[in-house]
Amino acid sequence: MGVYIKGVKMPKCCAECSFETLFSDDIHYCTVREIAKEIPTEDYWECRPSFCPMSEVPEPHGRLIDADALADDLETDGKEFGDEMKLNCASWLRSNATPTVIERSDK
Repeated sequence: MGVYIKGVKMPKCCAECSFETLFSDDIHYCTVREIAKEIPTEDYWECRPSFCPMSEVPEPHGRLIDADALADDLETDGKEFGDEMKLNCASWLRSNATPTVIERSDK
C-alpha cells in the first residue's frame, strides 16, 4: 500500500525531503523505505537517488481510479452484450497509450 499526501511537493533532492533522517554528522539515511538505506552524499545535496520510492503525481489531476478494474468491467459488458466500443475501450485502457503515475502493487 502507498500513501498520497495532498499538497506535498516532490523534493528535488534528499536535503529537501521531510522524511530523511540524519543518524550521524556525515551519513544520511532514507527513512521512506521499509529498510533505511544510506544516501550517497552527492545525491543528498543534488538529486533524488535512483532508489527513491516516491513518485510525483502531477497536479492538477483528475480522478484517480483503478483503470484495470474499469477495463475488466468494460470487457465483461462488451463480451456479454456484443458491444465492440466497450471492448475497444477496455483494450485502450490496457495499452500504453496513457502513462501510469502510480504502479500497481501486488502486495
